[in-house]
Amino acid sequence: QQWSLLLCHCQDVIQIPEVSWTDVTKSAEMNCSHNRDKSYNQMYWYRQRPGETMTLIVFTVFGGKPDYGQSSQSKYSAVKDSIETGALTVKNVQPDDRGLYFCASLCSYNEAYFGAGTKLTVLGKKASNQLRSDSLSECNDPNKKRKKTLVCVASGFYPDHVSVSWMLNGVQTGKGVATDSTAKRDGDSYRITSRLKVQAKDWFRPGNQYSFSDLPTEKYLRITQNAKLFYVVLIVKSCIYGAFVCFLVWKLQVCQQPPYELNFQAAKMSL
Repeated sequence: QQWSLLLCHCQDVIQIPEVSWTDVTKSAEMNCSHNRDKSYNQMYWYRQRPGETMTLIVFTVFGGKPDYGQSSQSKYSAVKDSIETGALTVKNVQPDDRGLYFCASLCSYNEAYFGAGTKLTVLGKKASNQLRSDSLSECNDPNKKRKKTLVCVASGFYPDHVSVSWMLNGVQTGKGVATDSTAKRDGDSYRITSRLKVQAKDWFRPGNQYSFSDLPTEKYLRITQNAKLFYVVLIVKSCIYGAFVCFLVWKLQVCQQPPYELNFQAAKMSL
């Protein structure tokens, strides 16, 4: 379909949320609204996977039934409760559903306004940790090795935002730790390996307990949300500062304008 105007006009079309973090098998709901006039009663939803072009998911119109075209209704559900609002739900979310989702508001004469998009990030299962070590006979023989090596593999997590740490009696330790620099892709998820070398005197010390932990996804989300808020505040401050500078420049130009020009303009206005 050909449109006379194709815009991403965030002030006219608003999508909420901007980022959706959704666990596998859960549902992700995205809302869209516009402040155009009542002729904009049509709404289209698109998906754009990384490295691909946008594909149409569903077309909705206020008072009518959604048209899913080639999309599966078992995967998507769209509603349009009013002329100004609409919503899309992605059901039974899987890793392949990640990407950007856009809504577009159209009027009867084919003028379209796009929202800024909703980024859907699919969170896989939390990492499952497997702790391995030297053979039991070597670990129990104080004369076999002067150092013991513990290996932990965290796997089955998504996305790849994870950090690992070793604990000695509940206190984090970094001595003798070697961890993969980045998580490695393993099918639809990721895995990472960390190793801890322990001195024999510490290994055989009564009461010492070693454990392994990974950075929870919730903590990562909190960090990213704080960073996002920081950049939003920074952009707002920059806009206010820019407006203030423009005002000063305009004020300076007015003050430097010759008096006879001001009088001439005043006389012209009176005529």
